[in-house]
Amino acid sequence: PNWGWRYCLSKKLAKKTLLISELLETCNFSPIGRRAPLQGIEFITSKDFRDSESSKSAFIGIMEAINAKGVNMIGLYGKPGVGKTTLAKEVGKHALEQKLFDKVVIQEGKAEELFRSMQGVNKILVIFDDVWEEFEPETIGIPFGVAHEGCKILLTTRHQQVCTIMNCQKKIQPAILSKVEAWTSFKDNAGVDDGPSSLNGVAKEVARECKCLPLALVTVAKALKGESLDGWRAANQRLKDSRHLDNEEVFGNFVGWFLIGTL
Repeated sequence: PNWGWRYCLSKKLAKKTLLISELLETCNFSPIGRRAPLQGIEFITSKDFRDSESSKSAFIGIMEAINAKGVNMIGLYGKPGVGKTTLAKEVGKHALEQKLFDKVVIQEGKAEELFRSMQGVNKILVIFDDVWEEFEPETIGIPFGVAHEGCKILLTTRHQQVCTIMNCQKKIQPAILSKVEAWTSFKDNAGVDDGPSSLNGVAKEVARECKCLPLALVTVAKALKGESLDGWRAANQRLKDSRHLDNEEVFGNFVGWFLIGTL
């Protein structure tokens, strides 16, 4: 890089920044934009969601907890790829459709945005996705507990311990799919069937490598849809050869970009 040129550019930028600040102080500019509100749950549901025995059981458990008195923090935990985020979004969508809450939001913005979204709302469900460590709701703009008895939190995490330290009154772990459910999901997304063809035979082997994880099944199936038999065989061999896939914790993150990046 040309460090001299960068230095000159930084000096010019500093002068322009100062000039802009002075203009903002002396001039009365009308606002031309505003930060978008937190995204409502109705816009982000997953078309890949499908009923399974495990998802039905977890869904019922979460809805019972949401309706229970004295429960304001619910934890949904499990390995990556098991479908926690999708399930949480479906719960939010259902809760809104059933008018259990005035508002349902997924916390992705700044604390002040979340705080503003809660003003004047009696009952609200806030979904925190992929939580890794303890946090205090009040410190990020959520009047919680006694301060706002109509607020309930649903968090998703990979680790049960996070649910424990967050004092979740209800902890739910969705199970992986059964082998039958896994194959049904895979073949629907990959465009294969149960016929006795060579490609379908390889497809069944690939599906088994997805370890019955919903997200992995959908991701891999869509990545391979329309591929030739050689493409399927190559992907299957890469999955079998990869030592990363022996670790299911790593597998959920690894498999998507592994296939898409190597086919």
